Amino acid sequence: MATNGDDFDTYSFGSTHGYQINPKWFIGGGMQLNYGSLFYKQEDHIFVSITEYANIRLDMIKKRISPYLNLKTGYTLGDIEGVLVVPEVGVRFRHFNVGIGVECQSHEAVYGLNIKQNDEDEFSELFMIRLAYDFCGRKK
Repeated sequence: MATNGDDFDTYSFGSTHGYQINPKWFIGGGMQLNYGSLFYKQEDHIFVSITEYANIRLDMIKKRISPYLNLKTGYTLGDIEGVLVVPEVGVRFRHFNVGIGVECQSHEAVYGLNIKQNDEDEFSELFMIRLAYDFCGRKK
């Protein structure tokens, strides 16, 4: 879930697949389905989009409970189109991940809305909370 608390809320469900290079570094890619609402020109607009992204994660220490840094970057297609960048910090507990970050989404095009390139709403920074399950765990 991500929100800026004002005019943009989104819920996402996705899957990342990749390779755990060593116990600290993971690299991969994935897709996520996004559903949400954008308040623009005094109206709420529902949107659906798909994001394709690359993902890199650094597990800070190799313990049962481990902090991590994560970066996703990709491109969103659908009702909202544009570049997506998501820096995140979090904690891994065995196979469970809990993170917070900032979802930065550009709005190069918004289906059905006339958002111009120099409009104030061309870029959204959303506070993000992520809950995830890691099916494979870490390399030993």
